[in-house]
Amino acid sequence: MPRVKLQSPTSGVILQQTTVPASITARQGEDVPLPADVTVEYLAVSKGQSLKKGDVILQLDSEELADTLAAAKVQLSQQQAQYASLTASHPVDASGVSGAQTALTQAQQDYERAALRAQIAVDDASVQQQKAQREYDTATQTLDTLQNQAQTMATPEQAQVDQAQQQVDAAAAALEAAERALRDAKLSQEDALLSAQRTVDNAETALAQAGSSYDQAKQDAGLAVQSNSADAAALNLQIQDTETQIVQLEQLLQTDGKVTAAYDTQVLLCNLQQGAPCPAGAALQLSAPDTSLAAQFTLPEEEAGRLTAGHPVTIRQGQSNVQTTVQMVSPADGDGNCQVTDELPQNIAGSIVPDSAAQAEITFSRNEYRVCLPTSAIRQDSSGNFVLTVQQRQSTFGITNLAMRIPVTVVETDSTGQYTAIEEVVEGPVIVSADRAVREGAAVRIES
Repeated sequence: MPRVKLQSPTSGVILQQTTVPASITARQGEDVPLPADVTVEYLAVSKGQSLKKGDVILQLDSEELADTLAAAKVQLSQQQAQYASLTASHPVDASGVSGAQTALTQAQQDYERAALRAQIAVDDASVQQQKAQREYDTATQTLDTLQNQAQTMATPEQAQVDQAQQQVDAAAAALEAAERALRDAKLSQEDALLSAQRTVDNAETALAQAGSSYDQAKQDAGLAVQSNSADAAALNLQIQDTETQIVQLEQLLQTDGKVTAAYDTQVLLCNLQQGAPCPAGAALQLSAPDTSLAAQFTLPEEEAGRLTAGHPVTIRQGQSNVQTTVQMVSPADGDGNCQVTDELPQNIAGSIVPDSAAQAEITFSRNEYRVCLPTSAIRQDSSGNFVLTVQQRQSTFGITNLAMRIPVTVVETDSTGQYTAIEEVVEGPVIVSADRAVREGAAVRIES
């Protein structure tokens, strides 16, 4: 005979909730600038620690601070000198173009003078040729006259004829010499002009080459200016960083290397070790003034879809718990998960620590029902859901407890699967567990 346990239906609340891991981060943090490679003589804080204004955080080696400051000042001087060199003006040398232009002008003037001198020589030779031509014509005419007289029986003296012939011969020789001189003058003119033109052409070529070289030099200078400007801009940023570093080092030396909290805050990051040098990069971060903490957790898209802004969430961390609300639900990622972000109150400093393990407890629904049972009491077959109650029957052997079927309609089961609400009112207790299978109408033994 099956042994069973009974439990009476009661009114109750069915909860749909879940608990998931949550990460706690500060909304806003501020890096505390520390000089790299300077030794931390004393470290008074650790990650997650709350600080009051004026609390000592750490102390640095003052001698190393002084050495670092001196090196930074030397570096600044070098950077400033390099910056001055990059931004200095370097005009392009135009003397080559100027010299070539002067040479061309001189060549053109020489050409004009050579042309003038050659033309004068040609003109003089032409005048002498024309004079010789006239004298030759006169002598020829005189000779012709004397010879004509001889034909008309006018008998000229032979001496006159001979003299006229001599004058013709002399004039012919003079004319030939004058014509030769004219030809020579014209040839000399051509040679002089050709030579002078070559000089002008050479000067023009030299000027063109000088202009091309000047243009190329200007282009190269322009590219150099652009490159120098880019380098100068980058260097200027480095100078600003160095100047900021110098100011910070001087401030640290004024406090003998001691760093204190400037306001009530919390340590968000501390990658420092006492007796070790400060690492490069961010090593100490404090929460900014009036900053808040954020809790983030991941839910399946189906569950996240049931949340809206303002939905209550409980954040638990160790013995601490904080009530907060949903601020934002991100779209589902490729795996069908959504990220939920809550903003924690600002007055919880010290109770919830950033970057430490926490849990988010979310209640999706809370419904009250008149009839609730342990889920183990709900049974199912081809006819639907039902519960088994126990009824007593009198027989020849005495009183027998019989399992009786009562159909039920399931309304809601809680998220843990432990309790279920039903529509029907069930009189009396129902079977919630048994040591073996129980069928309708079977005799059972009730255990207390």
